[in-house]
Amino acid sequence: MQKGDPVMASIIICHKEELSLLSWWLRKILFTHCYDSYENPSENNIVIDVRKKVQGYETDMILTCKSGSRTVRIGFELKESDLYKAVSQAVERRALFHYFYIVLNLHAHQILTLLKGHAGTEKALSMGIGFVSSTDDCIIIKSYSKPNWRESKSYAYTILSYLTNEER
Repeated sequence: MQKGDPVMASIIICHKEELSLLSWWLRKILFTHCYDSYENPSENNIVIDVRKKVQGYETDMILTCKSGSRTVRIGFELKESDLYKAVSQAVERRALFHYFYIVLNLHAHQILTLLKGHAGTEKALSMGIGFVSSTDDCIIIKSYSKPNWRESKSYAYTILSYLTNEER
């Protein structure tokens, strides 16, 4: 490993009480997309990888868990505030995961304001990419799975029409 190379780490959650170590928004994503792992992590471990390469793309965080008989992989792009870079990277990596979230260290209202003025918003939403405010500890827009991208596009257009409405 070279100086300055990212350090990769894995966290394995195998007891329900260990879920309390996670932020509320991450527990909610787990509950929504990985119910079996959330309810019984001792049988269906939850693995969180930080700074892992997937098909040549470094992904900030990857959560692997179980939902029914399926192993689910959720990608996360973590940024302080750079929505534009986060959207670009999330769009590149989206096809590699069942679900994908952009997590910004901004208030929800700031993220929604940025989404209003960003040209890539429509593409990100139509690809089922979700948005999280780590500052407010909340999911702003839920991610959709790849098979439901068609549904997510109609959801995206509903949100976009709201985002493009002028404030009254």
